Amino acid sequence: MGSPALSAFLLLLLTRALSLAQVHSGIHSLQFFATAVTQAGLREHSFIFVGFVDDTQFLCYNSQGKSQRMEPRVEWVKQMGPKYWEQQTRTAKRIETNSLVNLQLAMGIYNHSKDVGPDGLFLRGHEEHAYDGRDYLSLNQDLHSWTTSDTAAKIMLHKWEEAGITEHR
Repeated sequence: MGSPALSAFLLLLLTRALSLAQVHSGIHSLQFFATAVTQAGLREHSFIFVGFVDDTQFLCYNSQGKSQRMEPRVEWVKQMGPKYWEQQTRTAKRIETNSLVNLQLAMGIYNHSKDVGPDGLFLRGHEEHAYDGRDYLSLNQDLHSWTTSDTAAKIMLHKWEEAGITEHR
């Protein structure tokens, strides 16, 4: 049916969900997010993998972190033994490899070599900032100007301009 470590982990999650159900009734969620990032002109990449039960992050792997291992983020999951964390680290590294292959394939399909200038910087891109569920700042296609959504965004943009931050984006 699955590995013993996975079965033990699912049992732990079920036990935790049942203990939460005594306090919080309703549906619970288990979510995983994997993010792979690469930058033109640099050979390094970054990969982050996180897991959440409801709104609580319970594990994290960061390829740029000191340990380069899957790490617990809450007390209740720390009780899993070293074999479990070794397996989770191997799994995260496999997902990292697959994510980077997919990212390179996508860059090739979209022919991003045309999007990089002689200085190694992107010639086009996308940057957007949101807060409290609403977009507030977006980089325009010219890569030099910004669109603001409200007064607060204009204030933020002004502060960025004063600090020279917009020139480096």
